[in-house]
Amino acid sequence: MALSVRALILAPHLLLLLLLLSVSLVIVNGDGRTRPLMPVRSTIMNSAAEGDAGALPPGSPAGLCLKVGDYGYTCQEYKVTTEDGYILSLNRIPTGGQPVLLQHGVLVDGLTWLVNGMNQSLALVLADAGYDVWIANTRGTRWSRGHISLDPAQREYWEWSWDELVKFDLPDTFDFVYSHTGQKLHYGTLIALASFSQHKLVDKLRSAALLSPIAYLSHMTTPVGQSAANEAVVNILKLVCAKAPGADCYDMMTSFTGRTLLCVCVFFPAAFILFILRKGRITFNFPCFQGKNCCLNSSTVDVFLRNEPQPTSTKNMVHLAQTVRHGTIAMYDYGIHENLAQYGQIEPPIYNMSSVPNDLPLFLSYGAQDALSDSLDVELLLATLGTYVRGDDLVVQFVRDYGHADFVMGTNAKHDVTTGDGYVLTVHRIPASGLLDQQKISSNTNQPVLLQHGILMDGMSWLLAPPEQSLAIILAESGFDKVTHGWYALSFGLQEYWAWSWDQLAQYDLPTVVDLVHGVTRQKLHYVGHSLGTLIALASFSEHKLVEKVRSAALLCPIAYLGHITTVLGQVAAKSFIGEMTGWLGVVEFNPKIEAVENFIKAICRQPGIDCYDLMPAFTGKNCCLNASTVELFLQNEPQPTSTRNFVHLAQMIRGGDVTMYDYGSANENTKHYGQKEPPAYNMSNIPSDLPLFLIYGGQDVLSDIFDLHLLLDSLKFHQKDKLTVHYIHNYAHVDFIMGINAKQLVYDHVVAFFMRQQ
Repeated sequence: MALSVRALILAPHLLLLLLLLSVSLVIVNGDGRTRPLMPVRSTIMNSAAEGDAGALPPGSPAGLCLKVGDYGYTCQEYKVTTEDGYILSLNRIPTGGQPVLLQHGVLVDGLTWLVNGMNQSLALVLADAGYDVWIANTRGTRWSRGHISLDPAQREYWEWSWDELVKFDLPDTFDFVYSHTGQKLHYGTLIALASFSQHKLVDKLRSAALLSPIAYLSHMTTPVGQSAANEAVVNILKLVCAKAPGADCYDMMTSFTGRTLLCVCVFFPAAFILFILRKGRITFNFPCFQGKNCCLNSSTVDVFLRNEPQPTSTKNMVHLAQTVRHGTIAMYDYGIHENLAQYGQIEPPIYNMSSVPNDLPLFLSYGAQDALSDSLDVELLLATLGTYVRGDDLVVQFVRDYGHADFVMGTNAKHDVTTGDGYVLTVHRIPASGLLDQQKISSNTNQPVLLQHGILMDGMSWLLAPPEQSLAIILAESGFDKVTHGWYALSFGLQEYWAWSWDQLAQYDLPTVVDLVHGVTRQKLHYVGHSLGTLIALASFSEHKLVEKVRSAALLCPIAYLGHITTVLGQVAAKSFIGEMTGWLGVVEFNPKIEAVENFIKAICRQPGIDCYDLMPAFTGKNCCLNASTVELFLQNEPQPTSTRNFVHLAQMIRGGDVTMYDYGSANENTKHYGQKEPPAYNMSNIPSDLPLFLIYGGQDVLSDIFDLHLLLDSLKFHQKDKLTVHYIHNYAHVDFIMGINAKQLVYDHVVAFFMRQQ
């Protein structure tokens, strides 16, 4: 029952930070075209608008804004002077929305938010989503090397570590953005955690998203990091930098790149050299420094290497090395005597993570392959944060195959989740897109929609029609945040692998995916099911599961009762599947593409009165409105496998005429599984009467038969009238609802309108 999905892909930071911010992003269509959410690229502007205090005057050097302008976005550059005299470059992509401050990590600068291209760089995606984007550049990096009295060539200029970033740079930047926007900010990084632990900035903060969060560092596994943090190595570095002729290591990157390679050779032993000379420039050895990244694009890495790494102070690196060695998050350790002078105590003060306010919305995303932000250190941070006032104020995302750089330069966006019974499901997301006006943005800002396909199909079923006729694309262009998942066999596996029916899809798979979407987006979701996708939702709702996380449900060709199925093929197949438990061919995987199943279908087709010349109408009814090219695409990708037990379960429903759990065939087996002789029923009348439901069905559909649909409606007769919408299309059969050439007008526009009403 391994699940997989075929859908469209965006970089992970578009999922991770923006899930917390609840924004709609940019959709990448199959042909690679993108549609911006807002037309923010209409003017290239490398300085602030006239009268904007604090901005550089027109015509002045624009720093990072030159790169932003290359993409066609409006950009403004400001200079912020810290309390201790450093002059920082702060860049803005103005949109008028909520402000988001992006803070880079060590040895890089603000360009890190732009190296992944127009469609996948976080700064631009946020701007397209209507957020007011501010990009910080830490002191000492190329655009922030100013000071009111010092020069970067002086040792005194580099007398700082990340303590000073916490004490001066971050608060002064926060104050500047807050004073210019009058709004609380979205933000995140290590220096933010240190500030939050002292209850600083929180009154000006809306939320914080931490990608590869660094706090505790004692479990760092990268060989370079371990070697660099070794106390003897650090002491030798200090000695060399102080005594070696011509060595000036206060500016760490200058030391690395030209003035004295001796510092490199001492700080990082030869076996773990961080930088190597190749083709006349310095190259970054990613795995040696930060772990194995899975998903980097070579052109993006090339852009990175042309612009990074950036300078920092040696003292800053020594401070991080102290954090690695000591296993605590403390201020810079000057040694006993100097600590007494600086802090009035022998040991440097601790940044206590348990003091971070437990009502501050935090989103933490980390990867299993990240050797800098190690999983054990992140888990220690989570344990230290303690119990949150509201559970949904602390959202944690784990990405199994991600290293440190994947979070800002990765090219894929998918989630792997594991069900309660051990099956691994893959979920893909198409963030909201489209040329939307501001009114539409505010009316349904990327409310998540989960699409669930039917039997023998996968997530591709929502993308078979052309873009303008595919529900997945239509929803995304309407401003909804669409998530799709599906299932198909990844391997034949053991017989036990296929020991499931739709009971397990309702019990495990659907709740697991709903929990993922709800946890990531922090919103109730809309649900769209087709065929079997409606059955598993109805079964869950009837047991009052998921309803607290579902905003509404649209059910296409709703299946619950099946006793009136009218196709002879369906009736004969149902009888044949009932006999499967006596040992039908020993096939547990029902894959129409394998010989045993093909022979089974041929045997059914030889039965009197059955015409299998065209299998689709024989199973689903006569579809009115299919396009030949769409059907051809369908046949290239579908059908997909399911378990034989799943079909047996459906056959039991056809013969029994009710909606029950799987019948194991004997009173003893049923008692073993259910504690009773008969399988329990799913009572459709137990579905909460205030859950908004939209049921749409067709007059030619022989799977979701009209009589069976009326039985379902009778079970819902006490549903609140304004919460139940029913729509009937006379000439539609089962497949028309997902592949019909006029499905947009007859089906999808009604679905979108229904969702719009559920605000």
